[in-house]
Formats: sequence, C-alpha cells, structure tokens
Amino acid sequence: MISINTQIVENAILAFKDEIDDDYNLALKQLEKDYKLYSKQFSINEKVFYRKFLNFARNHNVILLNNLEIEYIKNELLEIPESHFKIKVKNKVIYLKDLINNALNYKRKRDNFYPKYFQKIGIKSCVYCNSQLTVTVEKLIHLKTKVNNEFIAKFQVDHFYPKDKYPYLSISLYNLYPTCSSCNNAKKVTEVRFKLYEDNVTPSIYKFKLDLKSKAKFLTSRDINDIEFDFVDPEKPNKKVIVKGSFEDSFQINGIYKTQKDIAEEIILKSQIYNKAYKKKLLNSFPDIFNNKNLGNRIILGNYCEPEEIHKRPMAKFMQDIAKDVGLI
Repeated sequence: MISINTQIVENAILAFKDEIDDDYNLALKQLEKDYKLYSKQFSINEKVFYRKFLNFARNHNVILLNNLEIEYIKNELLEIPESHFKIKVKNKVIYLKDLINNALNYKRKRDNFYPKYFQKIGIKSCVYCNSQLTVTVEKLIHLKTKVNNEFIAKFQVDHFYPKDKYPYLSISLYNLYPTCSSCNNAKKVTEVRFKLYEDNVTPSIYKFKLDLKSKAKFLTSRDINDIEFDFVDPEKPNKKVIVKGSFEDSFQINGIYKTQKDIAEEIILKSQIYNKAYKKKLLNSFPDIFNNKNLGNRIILGNYCEPEEIHKRPMAKFMQDIAKDVGLI
C-alpha cells in the first residue's frame, strides 16, 4: 500500500553482497551447463530466447537488476516462447520455464535467504493487503519414508512479473514482492499497477476512512455494528466502477477489513482514554518512553505509527488511519 525507497533496498543488498554474488555465480554455471545438455532439444525460438538470456546473464547479475534493467530485459526477451522442450525428472515433467527457474534456484532462496533479506528491509506483512504475515507453513515430506508430520515456515513472495512468463526474472530482487498466500493467489489472476520499489516515495494514495457519524453513534450505543469505515482506493472512485488492477478489485480489501470492527472499536475507545491530559501524565511518569513520540504512539496504538513502517506489522495501515481519524495519534 506504500512504496519503499530504493536506497533501503540497496543498503540491504550491500549487507548480503557476498552471498548474492555466490548465488549468481552458481546460477550462471547451471544455466551454462543446462544449455550444453539440452539445447539440441530446444525449438528455434527457445534456443534464441535462451541464448539471449544467457548472454545477458553473463554480463549482468540477474539478482541485482534494478527497475530500469528489469524493464529493459523484459522488453528485449518478452515472454518465454510457447513450450516445446520438456523432459521428465523424477516422474515430473520439466518445461523450459522450469529449467530456468531451477537453474536460478528460486525455491531454495524462499527458505534461507528471503526471510533474512526482507527482514533487513523491514517487511514482515503483506505489501498488498497488510493484513497478514508473509510466512506460510508447509508440510515437509521425507523422500524415503513419505512421512509428512513435520512442518516448515517458508517466506511467501509474489513476482511482479510472473515467473511462469518471465522465468529469467524469478530471483531479481526488485521483481519480488512479499505477500500473504491469499493475495499471492489473487495476483495470479489479475494485474496490479502498484510498484513497491521507488526512487522517490510519495504518501500512500490508499486510505481507510472512518465514518465519524458512526463513531458518534457507537459511543452512544456501544454497539460494534454501528461502526462504519471504507477503504478509499482512488483508482476505484465509486462502488459501481470496477477498475482492473485496482487494489479493491484485485484483493477485496473492504471485504477483508470489514471483519476487523473490533480493532476499530478498541482504537475509538482508546481515543477516549488517552486524551491530552492523560498523555501529559504519561509523559511526566515515563519520560524515557513518551518523549519519543513515535515510540509513545506505538505503545498506545499497539502498532507502528509512521506511514513508512506499515510493512513491519500486519494491520498497521488500517490502525494508523483509524487512529488519525479519531485523534489517537
């Protein structure tokens, strides 16, 4: 719901530069090896596609491609050709897109690299809905015993340009958007114009808006069902207009958050408790905490309070917007 400054990304990349360079070198060796092994089985279009990508990869670390480089190679190679090549590996059919994805070793990075990399950037919640964490739990199946009584946490990422169509971008860090599994599945059937990484980050155009009349009604009735709020998506100006690629159309944000009225209820009640007089008292009693406005507001709200911090914890965007509407922060 808000972009991240590319400088933050570059700083994170620098922290893992040696590991990234090692991964790139391993991927390039595997790409070269696969070309020697299988190129005779490629169609003409597949061979041209693979050679163009391989030549590009020899001169560019595909993991580190920035936004402009991603657009360049995407416009040069376009989508992967209709598949002609296929082989069987362990009773599984491998197509050209799988061959490239396997060479780039995307799956392994989900387990051991992306969690620490995105933690360095400060992303723990879904960049689309901001309502869930970006970790999914999967069963770990032992190949020998076929027993699946163990579980493993894996980091969930969406590819802005899908890895089935653009496998050569499957591990490009600027093409990876941490998501929850629900939004990742939704994204597979739609396109979203939102760009996560920007050189110049502007305030989020999306907003949760509390109906202040409903707030007044709730304070009288104490009936949670009286609370009303909406997700304001500028790309969808009214409920009758469906705009392909808008957040509301793609991820049904209003539907997700209409189930969270209890959080809005708590924020409204907190605004009654944490008035100016009480906040002043807290400042006098705990100056080490409440002299830091950001930390003090985070303790009061129970979530991060700065717009650029919404990726650090689920529900941060919603809670920030409602809290501002009622004057809590």
